[in-house]
Amino acid sequence: MSASHPAPEPLNSGTLSTSDGHEIYWESVGNPDGTPIGSQASRA
Repeated sequence: MSASHPAPEPLNSGTLSTSDGHEIYWESVGNPDGTPIGSQASRA
């Protein structure tokens, strides 16, 4: 299967350790100068 867009490169990534010994991988991608999704006012 071919992708219509290349996979984005993460701007930042890392792991978080949990109290039960597991690790959670995280990464942030997107426009570093863009507005975060949660910051936009809702429109009626």
